[in-house]
Amino acid sequence: PTLENVIFAQTINSIERRLVDFGFSLIVATTDEDRELESQKAKELIDIGVEGLIMTGVTQSAEFHDLIDRTSIPTLAISYYDPNKWLPTIGYDNREAARSACAYLASLGHKRIAFVHGPAAQNDRTQERIAGVKLLEDQVAISFLETELSMHGGAQATKELLNLHEKPSALLCAADFLAYGVLQELRRANVRVPEEVSVMGLHDLPGSEVMVPSLTTVRLPAKEMGERAAAALSMWIATGQRPSAELLETRIVVRESACR
Repeated sequence: PTLENVIFAQTINSIERRLVDFGFSLIVATTDEDRELESQKAKELIDIGVEGLIMTGVTQSAEFHDLIDRTSIPTLAISYYDPNKWLPTIGYDNREAARSACAYLASLGHKRIAFVHGPAAQNDRTQERIAGVKLLEDQVAISFLETELSMHGGAQATKELLNLHEKPSALLCAADFLAYGVLQELRRANVRVPEEVSVMGLHDLPGSEVMVPSLTTVRLPAKEMGERAAAALSMWIATGQRPSAELLETRIVVRESACR
């Protein structure tokens, strides 16, 4: 979708390093979650002779479906897991990752939780994370706040949440860098973390361990996902055998930013 957010850097790096082992090189095209642009760029890549495609997510346009049907080019999807999708998926269960994060905060006694996420309309991973959090609605009061997918977006969302009459005691962010913006804005507002508000993220980006306070988060296996995807696609090209879907494990990383 973009090269502006660090969440994709580890995956892209691991894809490129692993492809070298199979004699392939990586070409990157960004789409900004625009499905028309995604189809256009995929066609351009196929026209110049690429031998396989790795997509982010599983929601593509009808034009893209037609393109893959016509060309039969090996194509798989990452950052998502569903063995029933039309493309082989290698990734994690976004719904379960978000559900487990929300359940962890609930287990600490938090009864009012805000879920801060990026634009969901064109992003199937975000949609799944929202669905995962909603599974806890019968146990805790949850508010949902959509914002720009950036540190600035996290800060802006925090300003809105601090103005609520009934403020949440915990903020769960759909991405770590949203949580970075949340932490900075809470500090600016002199709100203590985690004594007054707990904060939790998703991804476990490299900066999360060194934030002050260090960020409690869910580790998504970005590096392993890239390596598995590169190997699976390379073998598909070499043998003609479509790979099976692969589910990669996520886990909660407990640090300083969330407490009872």
